[in-house]
Amino acid sequence: FGSRQARRSPRGPLPVLGRGRSRGMPGPRPAGGRERGQAGQAEAHAAKLNAELARGLFCFLDANGDGLVEEHEWEIGCKESRSFFRPGQSQPKVVSEIFDALDSKAVGSLVLEDVKDEVASLCQAMGIPTGQGHEALHILQERRAKAAKQREAVRGADSLASMAAAAAPDAQSAPQSALDPARGDNKTAAAAAAAARVCSDRRAQVLRRFLGVLQPEADEAESATEEPLAIRAKRAARAVVAGGAPPPPPAPPARPAGDRR
Repeated sequence: FGSRQARRSPRGPLPVLGRGRSRGMPGPRPAGGRERGQAGQAEAHAAKLNAELARGLFCFLDANGDGLVEEHEWEIGCKESRSFFRPGQSQPKVVSEIFDALDSKAVGSLVLEDVKDEVASLCQAMGIPTGQGHEALHILQERRAKAAKQREAVRGADSLASMAAAAAPDAQSAPQSALDPARGDNKTAAAAAAAARVCSDRRAQVLRRFLGVLQPEADEAESATEEPLAIRAKRAARAVVAGGAPPPPPAPPARPAGDRR
């Protein structure tokens, strides 16, 4: 007692549309395809971040910026990093062992190709906590930039102090800032004071010779005045220029006593 359609069709009942893959309809997508694509993208992004982190850490260790990290640069950079992230845990043996492991060619230096896939080893040698590589690199870069600015400021202050000492009119005077004992740089201060005295003496000798050429007949009373040599020499030069007469030739230097040449 089958249905009328079943009795008419020798092949059985017709399939119901909308189910399965009948009549060329696409079936359901295999499970896990989208998840695998997302996982691949995440892995590629993580690899890119690791490459950037390795490049940044390598540049931090490469203090000279020549593309090579020598062993002493490695030790200094790792010590600087560990002193901040792991105070009191320098572990020079571990740092040296990691350097030897990365230096597979035993050339005594590292290039970026040696460490680009070794972010974990770099972080271990530098004492950077796990998973905090990018934050640690940002902190290290800021600390180094701040230290460089401080050194530049101190260098500029020392240069200005040296220039002021060299231009001081008094031969016996020295800048008080250079003699400040709080700076702990007494040798540098003494050298700056000595250089100032030598420069002032030479300047006085040159001015006296110049004034003697312009005014060889200057009386002793004017020479004994306390007027600065620079002002006297400038006034004498203006007098010669205003008179229109060429200055007399310079006198030959006096020979020291006992020189028979």
